[in-house]
Amino acid sequence: MTTRHSARPLLRVGIAGAGMISAFHLRAWQSLGDRVAVVAISDPHHERAAQRAGEFSIPAVHADPAAMLASERLDVVDIASPRETHVELVEAAAARGIAVLCQKPLAPTL
Repeated sequence: MTTRHSARPLLRVGIAGAGMISAFHLRAWQSLGDRVAVVAISDPHHERAAQRAGEFSIPAVHADPAAMLASERLDVVDIASPRETHVELVEAAAARGIAVLCQKPLAPTL
């Protein structure tokens, strides 16, 4: 049984995007054990987000990332959506003081 170190707060993560790459991101978050909880996922294809939530025991599902940012208490948002959505999502999270993980270029075009 693993116990969480009391000096290290639980990091609450939301993930924007439920496509193929999200499974890799979610496995990485899971590998951090009890230091992290992925608490929400969003994707315009709500069914896909719901399926990913079921696979990874994510309690909240949103069709809109803006709704996720507005309604969830997040420390980090992991942007795993198509690159053309990155600028808007990064700006929305930053405006709320939420840390961002975004691995692709922050540009709407190549």
